[in-house]
Formats: sequence, structure tokens, C-alpha cells
Amino acid sequence: MEDMLLSNTAHQSAPLKVGVIGLGMYGGTMARRLVGAGCEVAGIDPTPTARQAAARDGVRIVDSPKSLDDCQFVVLSLPTSKEVSQVCLGEGGLASASHSNMLVIDTTSGLPVESRSIAEGLEAHGISYIDAGVSGTGGAAAVESGTLTMLVGGTSEAVEKAEPVLALLGSTTIHMGPVGAGHATKTLNNMLSSTAMLATAEAVTIGIKAGLDPDKLVAAIQASQGRNFWTEHRFPNFILRGDFTSKSGGPIGGTTQRVGQAVEMGREFGVPTPIASAAHQLMSVMSAELGYRAPTTHSVLKYWEWSHVVRDVKVDSDE
Repeated sequence: MEDMLLSNTAHQSAPLKVGVIGLGMYGGTMARRLVGAGCEVAGIDPTPTARQAAARDGVRIVDSPKSLDDCQFVVLSLPTSKEVSQVCLGEGGLASASHSNMLVIDTTSGLPVESRSIAEGLEAHGISYIDAGVSGTGGAAAVESGTLTMLVGGTSEAVEKAEPVLALLGSTTIHMGPVGAGHATKTLNNMLSSTAMLATAEAVTIGIKAGLDPDKLVAAIQASQGRNFWTEHRFPNFILRGDFTSKSGGPIGGTTQRVGQAVEMGREFGVPTPIASAAHQLMSVMSAELGYRAPTTHSVLKYWEWSHVVRDVKVDSDE
């Protein structure tokens, strides 16, 4: 059933052979978790520090996607669909691997239309593909603890085949529909979260300037119809505690990119996106000023800067 909610429990008698392409904050954590679960993991990343960290975690480092031809599964954690297309269909890519029974699990926050095109290209070489957008409270910490929600698109057969790996990466898998449905869901979820972030930042900043206690204000909103992920988690646990380190949120550049994808989806289907477009424009300005890798919570710092709000904050030492 295309919309079935899958229980993430799986037991394998033989070690799974899994490749991971992209060993950054998310991909590297996924690889480490898979190694810890007893999988034989091979990994690829262009960055020496990422390769070295993964090697210390027990990942076998290889040079090219073609070198993953002995893997049953390949997990992708890359910046955009452009990189996914290159490693899958480009020269020396997965399509040139000899393992025709391979299944690609694409956790990249990709464009659904591109995901469908990549799936078709791989299918011509006998390689299956599912898009698996990831979501969860705590970013990389959710990957580390295996509490991600996996938003998956693909055939029922492919999703069932991927379940042993999905079960190791997340606590819940939701099969959203055919290829592209997982990335579409992830994109729309990110759009909603980002607009809620900006609206909450505005509301709390106005409240501070109006003399309201921000802790009480956020608690009041959380107990009312304005509650959202930011009033439930990010503001009380990080922002109002002055914690703006990398633990407080993922890179604002990536979040901005995904809101832009939602605008593109709206354009593709003829749906006006005035709210998402405004959010994307504002976040693009913030991302340019703060830097791509600044935590998304730093958008609140921009509101405070613009509004002359002064509070004690803690950021990463390299910022």
C-alpha cells in the first residue's frame, strides 16, 4: 500500500553491505550508525576531514561511486539533486557499477522532478531508487539516535527491500507514494517549518520590545493556537537559553535552498506562493549575511540586531 506506515523493525542474519556517498554532518552520522549496527559500510566524500572521520568510525573509504559495485544499498546524502545526478548517472557513477541488484536510498533534500528523472536513468541499468527525505527533532542528533522520520517515495517493492536500512536510520518510515513523493513531502515540511520560524522570531521580538517576558510569551503561544515546532522545541530549549551553537539548528543555507524548492514546486503546479516566496527572499538575505553554514537559529539574531534587542548569547567558537 502506497501510504502505509511501516514499522521500523528488521533483523538480518548476514551483515548488510551499504555504501554512503556524502560523509558530512548527516551522511557521516548515518555511516557511523550503520557501522555500529554491524553493517559493512563503504563511503565516499571529496573532503579529506570527512573521509578521515568516517575511516576512524570504521567506514571503508573508496574513490568513486563505481567502487561501490559490491554494495546492496547505497545511501546518498548530498547538497542538491545536481550532485545526486552526477554520482548516479555521470561518468564513473553508480549506473556504471556491475551490481544490477543495487538499491539507492536518496536522503538528499532533492527536487521531486529531478528525483524522478534520476530514478528512470538508474532503472535503465537495473538499479532501483527511492527518495527518502529525512525529518526529525534535533537535526544530526536525531540521526545519531535513530529517531528520524523517513519520508519515502518509490514502489512498494523497493521500499520493502530498503526497510532493513531505513529501520537503522529512523524510528518511523512513511511511504508517501511513487518516486518523488518523499522529496515533495520533505520540501513542503521544510517550507512550513521555515515560515513558522520567521513568524515566531517576529512575534517574540515584538514581545520583547513591548516589555513581555519572552519565556512566558513562548509558553503562552505554545499553550494556544499559535504553537509550532519552534515554540515547542527551538525557542525554549535553545534560543531563549542563549544557545545559538550548531546544536541549535542546521545550516541556514540549506534551509533557504529547500524553501526555494517549495517555490519551484508551486511554480511547477501553478500554485501561487506569496508566503514561501517572501520567506525565501528574507532567508536568502540572512544566509548571505550570516554565511551558508550558520545555524538557522541565527535568523532570530538578525531580528534582534535589526530591532536593537540585546541578550546574552553563545555561538560556536569558530564563528
